[in-house]
Amino acid sequence: GEVTLKDNDAIDSIKTQNNGTVQADLFIDCTGTASLLLGGALGVDFIDRSDVLFCDRALAVQVPYNDMNCPVATHTISTAHSAGWTWDIGLTNRRGIGYVFSSNHLSESEAAKTLMGYVGRDLDRLNPRLLKINIGHRAEFWRKNCIAIGMSAGFLEPLEASALMMVETAAIMLADGFPYNKDSIAFAAKRFNASLDYRWDRIIDFLKLHYVLSRRKEPFWQDHRVNASIPASLQERMDYWQYSSPTDLDFTHIGELFPAASYQFILCGMGAVPKLDVNQITGPDKRMYQSVMAGKLKAADRAMRELQNHRQLLDKVNEFGFQTI
Repeated sequence: GEVTLKDNDAIDSIKTQNNGTVQADLFIDCTGTASLLLGGALGVDFIDRSDVLFCDRALAVQVPYNDMNCPVATHTISTAHSAGWTWDIGLTNRRGIGYVFSSNHLSESEAAKTLMGYVGRDLDRLNPRLLKINIGHRAEFWRKNCIAIGMSAGFLEPLEASALMMVETAAIMLADGFPYNKDSIAFAAKRFNASLDYRWDRIIDFLKLHYVLSRRKEPFWQDHRVNASIPASLQERMDYWQYSSPTDLDFTHIGELFPAASYQFILCGMGAVPKLDVNQITGPDKRMYQSVMAGKLKAADRAMRELQNHRQLLDKVNEFGFQTI
């Protein structure tokens, strides 16, 4: 629709197709990647981050089960490929599968072949969708009386479902810091922008970590390990973590999206463990270490024995509702 601005360049009204002209004191831009209000009407620049993260395409399909009684995965299965990675999400009646890749390293036809090989079916029968990813985010997320929430604020590849997380984070921040007085809008906007700008940088760092630690030899993966593509904030921490495991002291903001535990999982899972020898731990520290590890192993064993089959659990949720289980 048509956007009318005030003399101070804030939004005065929006002329919609179905509901006439809408006037308000505050507007939420939920127009997706088009960012019609924040990016279009108010002209907030888009910061391209494809110099750090290279995946700009996703080929997605919905794959029905051959057997409706087959097991359902309890987690998203992510698998690395020559120029990207696939997601594989098990639902009750189908799997959602997609190949996220870099168009600078792989053609769409080659990506389709990779995905077809992973799925094990002819993609033409599954109606694949090609999604184009504009890698990056707006320079500001709140300007004047307009706030971008969702893809209008930015988008990165869905490796850690950060888009969903940022929608919830932005919504909570807006609700908690809502400017009930027009005079407080400027302060609320400044705080909102600073907080979200920090969080976008941390998401980019965490996603990049997955690629930097890979030892794959294809050009896509090698390019991710080029020093110029690694944010200085991430490189500094990685240098430090060669000799010390990530701790809460490394993440000082309230409500970190990816705290120390998240980094520990990726670093240890990829074999980038600190250069420490647990055999050198002695005395009370060694006994504490042994006690903690024994407790975790015992808890994991108990969970494996007591947890229900995932499909059975989902069936109960669908049949009775979550509260009755």
